[in-house]
Parts: sequence; structure tokens; C-alpha cells
Amino acid sequence: PEFSLKDINGKVWQLKDLKGKIIILNFWASWCNECKEEKKSMQSYLKNNGSSDDLIFLTVLYKDNPAKVSEMLQKEDFKFPVLIDDGIVSSIYGIKGVPETFLIDKKGILRRKIVGPIPWDDSHIVPHLRKALS
Repeated sequence: PEFSLKDINGKVWQLKDLKGKIIILNFWASWCNECKEEKKSMQSYLKNNGSSDDLIFLTVLYKDNPAKVSEMLQKEDFKFPVLIDDGIVSSIYGIKGVPETFLIDKKGILRRKIVGPIPWDDSHIVPHLRKALS
């Protein structure tokens, strides 16, 4: 489903503007320990592989305080976008808990929902997703 959300820096993100990219849409919260570990693996992947033109990690806060998360992002030096949801987008996507991740292909089609954390820095995961979602 389409959405328009601001990130913690005030930039507006619209899903429709990301067509042509593989989108890893991840709902999370700073109070979720599994989420924190997952974000570290996401940052580790980005540190080791850099960002690419065809894949984006887009994260969405779920029932969390953006000010608290902003402090955490600075402390951990996370480099992925963190969008602030007022509860509408998480409701539309049917979020029941975190972490939950949606894989969206280059055509903007939602291909899979994953419940639970993913070790994004595992050397096989992102290449497999890139192949499957291209």
C-alpha cells in the first residue's frame, strides 16, 4: 500500500517515488531488543557493502518516541532512513508486533512479509533477495 511519511529529519518519503528499487520495508521500535540487534545487522550490511542504486532499507517506527530514537541513531551511527508513523501506516500493513519486514520488488509489488528479525549482514541474504526481487 502507498504511503507518505516524514523521516526523523523531516524529509518526506513516498513509496511511489521508490519504484525501480528493491525496498526492504522494516517496522521496528527502540524498545524492542530483537529490533535493535536487527538494526545493527542492517548497519553492518550497509557499512560492508555501501548503499546501492537498486536497493533501499526503509525503516518505520512502530509505537515509539522519535526523540528517543534520534538519540539512538546518533549514538549507533545508523545510516538508514527512519520514518515516523502515526499508527495509520502500520495499521494498513497489519503490523501486530515488531520487527516485521515487507519485501517490495522493483515494480512496487509487495512480494513477502517476514515476521521476526533478519540477520541482514549474513552474506547470503541480500544477494538472494536482490535476485528474487529484481
